[in-house]
Amino acid sequence: MSRKKKNKGGGKQSSHHWRGKSRGGGDNQDNINKNNEVLDVAYPDNQSYINAEVHSRLHQLFNNDRIREVLAKLLFCWETVNPYNEIEEENTWPNRNGFRIRMTSWRIIFDEHISQFEAIEKYLDNFVRIDEDREHAKEILAHAKNAQVISDREYDKLIKVLEKNT
Repeated sequence: MSRKKKNKGGGKQSSHHWRGKSRGGGDNQDNINKNNEVLDVAYPDNQSYINAEVHSRLHQLFNNDRIREVLAKLLFCWETVNPYNEIEEENTWPNRNGFRIRMTSWRIIFDEHISQFEAIEKYLDNFVRIDEDREHAKEILAHAKNAQVISDREYDKLIKVLEKNT
């Protein structure tokens, strides 16, 4: 059940499942955090509510993808998934509506000038909360390391990011 609440600034908040029910997430405590505080910031931090705009923007960028699917896109399809890369390409029409929405969503979730590694780190730190998702993320990171998409040092740092949220 999705509940709407208002934060101190008056913005709506939506009850957040770390993994959507349609993708196998349930109403267990691992999937909905125990802390009942309402977020006043853009990212979840072991809390039950996520800023409704951030939630919406995640879906605009990544549809209803699972953690491992988003992570794979950030690792292996960086040039495609980051709209700020696309704007540099020839024949890109930056004023088309869908593209503007993607750019705004990207700016809200990540940042206009974020590096690939920083985006992955930020995503893992802010959105991976379920043990099963951590394990899937570790598998994807291992594939990326073996494919030499990330270095051993970057892999170790990203694993530490995952483990700090356990």
